[in-house]
Amino acid sequence: MRIVDLGTRVVVAPARRDAAGLRARIAEVEGVAPAQVFAANGSNEVLQTVMLAYGGAGRTALTFEPTYALHGHISRLVGTRVVEGERTDDFGLDLDVVARLIESERPAVTFLCSPNNPTGVIETEATIRTVLDLVHAVDGLLVVDEAYGQFAPWSALTLVDEARSLVVTRTYSKTWSMAAARLGYAIGPAWLVDELHKVVLPYHLDAQKQIAGTIALDYRAEMEARVATLAEERGRVDAALRRILAVGRAVGYYVFALKDVGLVVATQETVRTRPVCHWSGGGPRPCQAPAAVLGAFGGPYTTEA
Repeated sequence: MRIVDLGTRVVVAPARRDAAGLRARIAEVEGVAPAQVFAANGSNEVLQTVMLAYGGAGRTALTFEPTYALHGHISRLVGTRVVEGERTDDFGLDLDVVARLIESERPAVTFLCSPNNPTGVIETEATIRTVLDLVHAVDGLLVVDEAYGQFAPWSALTLVDEARSLVVTRTYSKTWSMAAARLGYAIGPAWLVDELHKVVLPYHLDAQKQIAGTIALDYRAEMEARVATLAEERGRVDAALRRILAVGRAVGYYVFALKDVGLVVATQETVRTRPVCHWSGGGPRPCQAPAAVLGAFGGPYTTEA
């Protein structure tokens, strides 16, 4: 099978049932062995496959809310009981609470998301190591979702080895700008990847997707430049918001308070077109943010949510 790139290069990439070529290329980029890589149709299928292998009836999954909704949703779809722990007021993890829940509930799978969706909080290496030790003590699996991992200063990938029950999930949907391609992957111990291949549907990853994912990885420099541009733009908007009662920010989200309005959240993905406003304690309704707020984004913009 041949694919001609937009440049002058011709890529010859025979697709295989086990996506060996794509997995080898991902492994090269991430600095791991191909046997430690599992690729699937978006990180959601990766998560589903993890839960098919390690979740199910009579087993428990542990999440810490608010976090990515699909962790709990997919767990429930495969018959797994879900326990939801609470985060602190600043959306961090209280390790005493984490320890208590892991020791009492003995979850088969514990989910962390770093940077967390939707809060943007990045878990430190020390935190991940502590949770990993707690999970290991109950013979569980720790899943670290790094869908926005390229925005973080470190990655849990550095902790993956054959001795730890740790899997890190990533996606092409965010920084690679390939959401429509539906491609994601997991990196973990080779023995864990073998278990995932036992439960995933045969021929689940089509040839076009394997080729697209392989070619995309040749443009890592362009992806990293895009991430740097987004981070710089985030800094500009953050500085503007701090001049108008800004109370905090995260990797992809801005949270700020406005008198007589309430809590307003504007996502980084939409501030270039219009702010998206949500009120604490209420659903979507017209956004009456004052002109000063809209001007911080370089307006003009509509004021409807």
